Amino acid sequence: MAILRCPDCDYLQEVPNQHIGKDARCPACQHTARIFDTVKLLDATLKKQQLFDQHFSALKARQTEQAEHLQSAVKQHVQTSRENRALQQQLTALREENATLRHRLDPAVVQGGESRGEDLAEVEIEGYAFENQDYAESLNNFQPIVDWFEARRIKLTPNTRASDISGYFDEVAVLLGDNYATLQPLLEQLRFHQRKNHKFMNFHLEKYSKAEAKVIREFCRGAYEFAFFSRHFFNKQKNLVSVNLQTSPTIRAFFDGDWLEWYGFMKVASLFLQRNQRFACLRGADVVFPNQEKNELDMFFLLDNSIPLWIECKSGEFRDSLDKYQALRKRLDIPTSHAVLLVAGLEDDKVAAMSSMFGLTLVNERSLIPYIARLT
Repeated sequence: MAILRCPDCDYLQEVPNQHIGKDARCPACQHTARIFDTVKLLDATLKKQQLFDQHFSALKARQTEQAEHLQSAVKQHVQTSRENRALQQQLTALREENATLRHRLDPAVVQGGESRGEDLAEVEIEGYAFENQDYAESLNNFQPIVDWFEARRIKLTPNTRASDISGYFDEVAVLLGDNYATLQPLLEQLRFHQRKNHKFMNFHLEKYSKAEAKVIREFCRGAYEFAFFSRHFFNKQKNLVSVNLQTSPTIRAFFDGDWLEWYGFMKVASLFLQRNQRFACLRGADVVFPNQEKNELDMFFLLDNSIPLWIECKSGEFRDSLDKYQALRKRLDIPTSHAVLLVAGLEDDKVAAMSSMFGLTLVNERSLIPYIARLT
């Protein structure tokens, strides 16, 4: 028998063999349809299926090869990070040994000829001390801070999960913050697509230098490796990065602003650890005053069990929060110098000007660590 197959509505009907090769009207939609030899049609279909299976097998093998390559790259990245951290620890030990020798050879140094500001050039601005760690005891030392607040009749409830570094939030936050000048447009576009509930986005790289484009591509690739994107692809011909966005509320909140809290927390804690500064710290806490007024703190450090350092973070509009933070600073009785507002992307000239206008110290992601280093 022969088969009439309509290309418009996929109607099938067996017809006598004498009609093979002829055209006829489809009984279902009245469009013209060709009548085929059943055996030849089946043979052609099987050959196409065979070609499809071969192509699919090749794609599957390529996907497996790429997955193995990606796993190898991730392992290499982790190993390199660990080696860098080991080298940084050795460098810190050498600096401490050198400083000890200088004090022994020149007692005048101990008499006060130098201030802590001279160490500013040695402060590690990029990276941080807790990279690739699953837990850090120094980041979970809450009790001195709880006691400090209780002495002022203020109830403080730490958010223990906010100091959990077993995931990759701290790694991606530091990578983002250390390269914020270049990555800011990418982050803004990403947040826009999140608000619109888009599933993917393309980011064009034509207007960026080779160095800037490399930073953007490496960040997107790293964020994908750590599952902050569900898909990542670089189109070399069109010079754009394409990513699929995660729908996880935690990931969305991270890019929407939580990243800056992670960044500030890890960088400041790393500075204190590098300088052998005794400190307690927490990220995320609820405080209740004696009159039952409630507030939230982004991060709080207590140096030598007595000196408070309070840091709030804003990755977007911050001007409408200045009055609230000024009032809270007075309630906590913290000096202006130790009440810091970290605003991502704030221009350097506005940092100084606004700090003189309000009872707070404003910094951006570039000036945060230099300021804390001079302060402590």
